[in-house]
Amino acid sequence: GLGDVYKRQLETVDKNKRIIFLRRYWYSDSIKDISERMQMSESAVKVTLHRTRKELRRYLESEGLYL
Repeated sequence: GLGDVYKRQLETVDKNKRIIFLRRYWYSDSIKDISERMQMSESAVKVTLHRTRKELRRYLESEGLYL
């Protein structure tokens, strides 16, 4: 299913990117909480999330799953 596709894609990204993405979109952590946990600025967390979403979108498009 689609969950498996997301899982496969997330396995291809850097461990820290994966943690940030999951903390935000699976556990609904705030940007502030993630930045403190990861010892990064809030701006860096936002940029990481943006880039990871773009990677996910490209991956979904390559699999024919993004409209």
